[in-house]
Amino acid sequence: MTKDACSPEERGAAKGFPRWRTAIVLLCVWAVCGAYLGANLMRGWVPHDEGALAQSAERVFQGQMPHRDYVEIYTGGLSYLNALSFRICGINLGSLRIVLFLFFLAWVPVVFFLARECMGDVAAGGVTLLAAAWSVPLYPAGLPSWYNLFFATFGAAALFRFVKKPWWGWLFVAGLCGGMSFLIKNVALYYVAGVLLFLVYREQSENGARSEGEGKSSSGYSGFVVAALAGFVVLVVALVHVRMGAAELVYEVLPAGALSWLLVARELSWGKCPRAGSRERFAALRRMTGPFLGGVLVPVALFLIPYFRAHALGAFFSGVFLLPAKRLMGAFMRPPEAGMLLPALAFAGLLALGYRVSGRWRLAVSGMALLGWGYLLWMSFSKEAVYALVWHAVRGSIPVVTLAGAGVLWHLGRVRGLAGEEQQQRMMILLSLGALCSLVEVPFAAPVYFCYVAPLAALGAGAVLAALARPPRLVLASAGIFVTLFAVLVVRPGDLFHMGRKYEADAQIARLELPRGGGLKVSEADAEVYEELINVMQEHGEEKEVLAGPDSPEVYFLGGFENPRRDLFEMFEDVKEYQESTERLLEEGTIKVVVINGKPGFSPYLGEVLQREAEKRFPQSRRVGKFEIRWRE
Repeated sequence: MTKDACSPEERGAAKGFPRWRTAIVLLCVWAVCGAYLGANLMRGWVPHDEGALAQSAERVFQGQMPHRDYVEIYTGGLSYLNALSFRICGINLGSLRIVLFLFFLAWVPVVFFLARECMGDVAAGGVTLLAAAWSVPLYPAGLPSWYNLFFATFGAAALFRFVKKPWWGWLFVAGLCGGMSFLIKNVALYYVAGVLLFLVYREQSENGARSEGEGKSSSGYSGFVVAALAGFVVLVVALVHVRMGAAELVYEVLPAGALSWLLVARELSWGKCPRAGSRERFAALRRMTGPFLGGVLVPVALFLIPYFRAHALGAFFSGVFLLPAKRLMGAFMRPPEAGMLLPALAFAGLLALGYRVSGRWRLAVSGMALLGWGYLLWMSFSKEAVYALVWHAVRGSIPVVTLAGAGVLWHLGRVRGLAGEEQQQRMMILLSLGALCSLVEVPFAAPVYFCYVAPLAALGAGAVLAALARPPRLVLASAGIFVTLFAVLVVRPGDLFHMGRKYEADAQIARLELPRGGGLKVSEADAEVYEELINVMQEHGEEKEVLAGPDSPEVYFLGGFENPRRDLFEMFEDVKEYQESTERLLEEGTIKVVVINGKPGFSPYLGEVLQREAEKRFPQSRRVGKFEIRWRE
């Protein structure tokens, strides 16, 4: 059940929609999204997140090099970007969010462009609003995963242009997006993998389709594709195997596995009698992967020049590829139980029912859907079970959309062949990027991590639904509005720390009045604790006379203190190493104030070590919230 594909321009011309309508819809959507994030830009924080970003940026601002001079928890590029924001906007937490806001403003039109290539103006505007609502406004901290999302979207736009006009430069631009994303955080490798899946798909469409009577043997190429895809799935399984269960299989392995199955099935079905032999097909794939991978490598190579000159390449590669393995032990959260996929399947089933029926039955389904959306939205404020039902219906969209999309692409390939190929390739781009970029949730699948990929899920779902014939417009529109309103009215006004579990009114409404606070809105308790904590620390210690931990980078930054350690989070040290380094620092005699975090986020087992060593040397103490301050005159 599909419809013939045509370009957005052709659909608009056929209906008499001039281009100014597209421009007006884009400007309205852009203004709404910008105003919405602007109103929420300084809302909420996770203290150690803000502290890690800010302290890294300040160290770079002072001339330090990530990985060589301190333990950078990401690749390092974001620290340089944030250091630039400090230079322009001032050294405070708000500066980090201004940069995020500017990137968001550049990102929204690109989302609209991607949606507009798959559907009409109004529908594209709706998908853009939905994508924006489920993104940065829900947690507007300048974390690297937001930038990975931005660059993945920019890369998708370059690939869309390549599909329309096959020029190697667009592949190079898509590669540049991947390289710059990698400089932010190494999970950009998932984006690279997603693009490579698409390039395999495109090569199949160009050279692998069955030829009538003129086919050539490409068994060598087909064997390579099947083996490579099998190895790819094994790598995904290896990525999550440490604590793998049914949940990991469903949310993290299944999407990549579904797309790999699609590519293998196409290869085995079409590769028996292709239009080109193995040599030609390898050459065609190389002509696409070469510019793309070259684009990935260029920004990375330029970034590494200072490390080469400083003889610090080893420190860089160790910090980017080896250190994250330690994070598996210190920061881990499983995805939802596999059974929590049922709400997403039910949601998809309702949309599918809308496609299957017509006339009065479709009207009845639309009416029931409208009543159901209203009830669920209203009850999600007060009923934890209803909130969870809606949340998981959205959270499970990646595996459901990927499975459905793989099925649709397989069907389209068999029914249409090469007809409507541009539409199919655009769909594959969005599905592969959504499926692979969702691995950002490994190993820490906190609810907010879904938001880092939710816009790609929205675009993928839109592309799949737009490819089907006789769309139930009222059902689809009401479903999109419902999902958007759930994010705007329930999730965003809710407390960040209860996201994904239940609605609880946001407590982060007090302004952090510290000079380096940047005007962030935090809870009244946090505002009181950190303001008192910093005042007491500054009263008893100077810039280089403070030791705080475990996992308290925000304490150093907010107070303007210098961290005497190389690391931002102590979870990268074992207990013996931490005890020895702590004893060494305290015995030097320069530390006059010690702050012990009673509830560290990742290293609770190290708090006792610092407590014990501090009590030996610092007789005076004061309790401020979860912190204990010890000092000596």
